Amino acid sequence: MAGSDQTVSVMKGADAASQIGLGETGLGHCYNSMEQIFSPIQINKGGDPGQTEADVPQLAMLSLSNFEDGRFSGGDSTRLGAVGPTRLELDPYFSQIYGDDGSNWIKSCDFHMMVNDGRDSRYNQQGKELNIRKVKSREDISSVRVGALRGPLIVSGWGYDLADRPTPWAAEDATTSFPGDVSHNRASWSTGPVDLKWDIERKVWSGGTQIVCGVLDGAINAPLSPCSCSEFTLKLLRMGDAEFGATTTEFGETILGCNRDPYFEVEAEENMVFVICARINYEWMPIWCGKNDQVQFRDNPMSNPLAGPGACT
Repeated sequence: MAGSDQTVSVMKGADAASQIGLGETGLGHCYNSMEQIFSPIQINKGGDPGQTEADVPQLAMLSLSNFEDGRFSGGDSTRLGAVGPTRLELDPYFSQIYGDDGSNWIKSCDFHMMVNDGRDSRYNQQGKELNIRKVKSREDISSVRVGALRGPLIVSGWGYDLADRPTPWAAEDATTSFPGDVSHNRASWSTGPVDLKWDIERKVWSGGTQIVCGVLDGAINAPLSPCSCSEFTLKLLRMGDAEFGATTTEFGETILGCNRDPYFEVEAEENMVFVICARINYEWMPIWCGKNDQVQFRDNPMSNPLAGPGACT
């Protein structure tokens, strides 16, 4: 595949390094060529895929839904944006965090070498200079080709598991202690692929389900069945002053939630109903509500199953 060549270590099979590495069994050491770590990609300014199909993968264009009106991906009063960072903000070559098409980022970043379509300052030839610090005008670069990490990523190491227990754990104490040789016995380390999820709308690899909270705007009505969706509007609460951590709705972000629970409904009460939503199957579903007439723990504490005998300790 054109453009996919990767740097590898080249040697003859009879070389001493090859003999030492493979040994008699062929499993004496671990080796990999660079294409097992990196994969070539093309990135275009503004997310434009260009007029022709590239021969390498590209950062894709956004395909945002109408369920969000956020401040990311250029969202404003006339354009619906995402309520979480997208590939336009997280693009490491043409990031739009400065409010432009990414020209300021490629102009001011500290990168050096990459395939690019800029013109060299000496001969004014397009695409002939790998060092972007030697191109005539870095802000005019509109496309680069670089190496990305190949996925799925594989990580081998020590740490803590989902229950905050050591991994790997000591045989005599699996809840709080690491093995005594964990610092150097790599054969004992937990090893596996990183379970990232592809977000088809924001065009990013995501590390988990996005959760937001806010104030209900109107009511949440019950659907006829779980196969139908009753929509509601939530005004998002965001952290305001970083020093005091105040929450605010001043950014004007909203989401269109989807209630699929026929037994769940909430009456409207202006600016008083607190709701938490999780993004599941690309829908914003309510997972907690501060006002639920069907569960009245405040009025009748004994109706709380955690308040009486047998409660979780």
